[in-house]
Amino acid sequence: MSNPNEPHAPTAVETAQALGRFARGVNVRDLARQVRISQVGGNALLGAGLSLTVLSAALMLWGGIITGGGRVVVLILAAVLIRVRLLAVRLGGMTPADGMNAPPPSRGLIRWLNPIETAVLMVAAGLNAFGSGSDIAPVLGLMAGLLALGASARRRSSHGVREPSRPHPTTLLAVTCLIATASPLWGWRGQTMITGLCVISAVLVVQIVWAPRRVAG
Repeated sequence: MSNPNEPHAPTAVETAQALGRFARGVNVRDLARQVRISQVGGNALLGAGLSLTVLSAALMLWGGIITGGGRVVVLILAAVLIRVRLLAVRLGGMTPADGMNAPPPSRGLIRWLNPIETAVLMVAAGLNAFGSGSDIAPVLGLMAGLLALGASARRRSSHGVREPSRPHPTTLLAVTCLIATASPLWGWRGQTMITGLCVISAVLVVQIVWAPRRVAG
């Protein structure tokens, strides 16, 4: 009979439980506090988010024209970078511009930077499906991008323009990219991205209709 106190390799259930506890312990405000302590500026985080947007969009465009294992790797990388970009955006909005005392930027075009990045990612998703042979996909991507801007406008405040509330459209896009890696199993390619854009657009419409508008003070 085995001793329950003896060390043993963690089972799949124990591993999942440990990951769940870790995920619950990761708090954006705690991360923002550490960022401030390290004096990483909010402007630097906004710049990192912009770079991740460009890279994620490029990967989605590339994933629309390649096949096989390379497409799977590209779409997984795009999904991961999209999520990292969202984290950088959220931290940037909670961090002083220079990492010390200056407030985060709240005026001019830069306050619209995050929603514009989201719109660019939606257009890139449409072009991904276009590269797979769908002519309607760019229109759907543009529509999702415009809806993202509209939903963000409903949440503008004196501190800037916020991304649409949860579920974040970019999170749904990351999930769509992951599902698209398995779409050849049921004979799809661009249809997965099209379906994802339709779901994102529907969620954004609900957010535009129901979200209270926060008027700048």
